Amino acid sequence: MTNYRYQVSIHSGREHLFRVRLLVPQNLRDKTLLSLPAWMPGSYKIRDFARNIIELTAGDGRSALVCEKLDKQSWCVKNGGSGFELSYLVYAYDMSVRGAHLDASHAYFNGPALLLRPEWEASATYELELIRPEGDSQANWRVHTALPAVETDAQGFGLYQAVDYAQLIDCPVEIGLTSSSLFSVAGIPHRLVVSGRHAGNLQEIVQALKAICSTHVALFGELPFDDQYLFLLQLLGSGYGGLEHSNSTSLICARADLENPDKAKPTEGYRQFLALCSHEYFHLWNGKRIHPEHYRDPDLSREVHSELLWVVEGITSYYDELALVRAGVVDERVYLDMLAQNLTGYYKGKGRLRQSVAESSFDAWTKFYQQDENAPNAIVSYYVKGGILVMMLDLAIRAESQGESSFDDVMRHLWRNYGSQGVGIPEDAMPAIIERAVGLDLGNLLHSLVHTTEEIDERLSALLTSMGIRFRPRPPRKLLDKGGFLESPPTQQDAPPWLGVNLRPHPMGAEVVNVFSDSPAIQAGLSAGDILIAINGFKLEYGSLDEALRRLSLLPEVPIHYFRGDELLLGHFIPQPGHDFVAEIWLDPDAAEPTKQARDAWLHLS
Repeated sequence: MTNYRYQVSIHSGREHLFRVRLLVPQNLRDKTLLSLPAWMPGSYKIRDFARNIIELTAGDGRSALVCEKLDKQSWCVKNGGSGFELSYLVYAYDMSVRGAHLDASHAYFNGPALLLRPEWEASATYELELIRPEGDSQANWRVHTALPAVETDAQGFGLYQAVDYAQLIDCPVEIGLTSSSLFSVAGIPHRLVVSGRHAGNLQEIVQALKAICSTHVALFGELPFDDQYLFLLQLLGSGYGGLEHSNSTSLICARADLENPDKAKPTEGYRQFLALCSHEYFHLWNGKRIHPEHYRDPDLSREVHSELLWVVEGITSYYDELALVRAGVVDERVYLDMLAQNLTGYYKGKGRLRQSVAESSFDAWTKFYQQDENAPNAIVSYYVKGGILVMMLDLAIRAESQGESSFDDVMRHLWRNYGSQGVGIPEDAMPAIIERAVGLDLGNLLHSLVHTTEEIDERLSALLTSMGIRFRPRPPRKLLDKGGFLESPPTQQDAPPWLGVNLRPHPMGAEVVNVFSDSPAIQAGLSAGDILIAINGFKLEYGSLDEALRRLSLLPEVPIHYFRGDELLLGHFIPQPGHDFVAEIWLDPDAAEPTKQARDAWLHLS
């Protein structure tokens, strides 16, 4: 059996350089092909990690060997059958969950960003040796990774082993000064590892995480692994993201998101953080093990298309927030507030009328993961609409079965018959899977929600009403109007004029990020990148734009001055309210007791 050993060390933290050495044993090949993945599972975009490799050399202990670059991510070493050592530097300054980052404060990497793979052998095993960094400033650094340890010191430096390359690159590595807290779920150790200063109470946070994780385990009936699980959290001034792995996850959030773990009234940042953790943990089953057939053993050198990414991400986006209320870490009002904000995000752009969820899934590589300024007008999120459509399927199943079945049964069916068996989901299989799981033919509803751009308003409203929940979209009342849950039925209010843009602050006024279709901004000739400086002849201030627009409602036409590049331009728009995209949700005060009981069953694990 061939065994490949990687040695990873810090070459220069200040220059953000890892040193990687790969020891290739003696073999019968004249040439050895090596390549680096172009993308990583769970993140559907070609990232070309190999562009960060520099100074690649090879030698057999006696002389240097010829290394020929074959394409953007592949090399050929002419080793003449002898064993050799490959050595290269990797530039690592990508502060995300998808690549590698190294500086004076910590080291982090995902395998696809660092570890060149020799040409495939079915029987090969892989070892990773993490070299302790030199220097007093790094003396207390610790290693955190879910890779199985073979021989390591008290701080985790040393030798790890993977049964195959897929496992090797599916276990991210965090090295540095961290705070951590251990907890147990279903008898299996789980650890939250936090890199970065914060004022959060880790004990309170892990109690919430334990409740969330336990809720997911209760849904499926078992954990899909038996060793350990790691939440690797990197804190920044601002940021958000997560990526799932087979028994760990990498997370990024803002430092402030951890500062108020208040169950009674959680901050928006904290509940978003909990939903992120819930989302990535749910991927243990749905995504890492329940997945489209195309992703069972994907080719990491090129795009792998599927219309089922809504299954991977939409289902997970539904259950990530639902688990928060089921676990008792938020109440139903907080959950419905989050649902309303999701609906607002869905309705705001016209992309929902131009791209189906199936198309969004298929084109994720070039559209969803590479969004430009026109994205709200051209695409729909298979995360957001995917979560909404799965909720609608869940409520439809509950209504048609008189509460006897739910989408929970679909997930358990998927786990038993696909995920736990290592079987991928065929592209056209979901209608039949749902029917086998719950005994209902929802093919027409599923087709409408997944493969068309038909509006969902009436059907959505009826399904929510079946749970004693009322819903309405209304025009926005301010620039950043997310909607939300109402304690009582809404009253009619006049809506101020809407400009139809997403903005960010700029020293001269406000910079246009997006312009929405059929909006006053289109009338005024605005485009992304324009700098708005004056409206109706007065200096425009980002923080006071809402009030400025309110004063314009009675004017027949409004002038707006802006810079495009270095040219000052003048546009005009007619003040008018925005379209109905801001979602409000409230409990129906007239709901009958059986309806309230149905809602209670929905928001608790059935």
